[in-house]
Amino acid sequence: MAVNTFKASAHLQEGVKVKATSRHFELTIDEPKSLGGTDTGMNPVEALLASLGACQSIVARVYAPKFDIKLDDFQVDVEGDIDLDGFFLTGLLSAPATLISVTPSASRPMHPGRG
Repeated sequence: MAVNTFKASAHLQEGVKVKATSRHFELTIDEPKSLGGTDTGMNPVEALLASLGACQSIVARVYAPKFDIKLDDFQVDVEGDIDLDGFFLTGLLSAPATLISVTPSASRPMHPGRG
């Protein structure tokens, strides 16, 4: 199979707002007001977590038919912890991101005779 190269650009705007672009799409990434932003978009951690969930969802959609599974609904909840003291260097230095939790949930049609 051929290797595809994907590209994206992130252009810093005013404050901590970033305009991210890829192909003909644009995404605003910003921090909430409590972290010095203007809250006009997901922050980078949220965008990363959403991307991880989207990847899992796409994989489920592509592979479900290969296993003869029809998905009626599929959702991935992704949660990540970040040590803001470590990030802002205001406390003990540690790895800012410490845990990512992925919880997929799916529903599929009920089949007669199956519980």
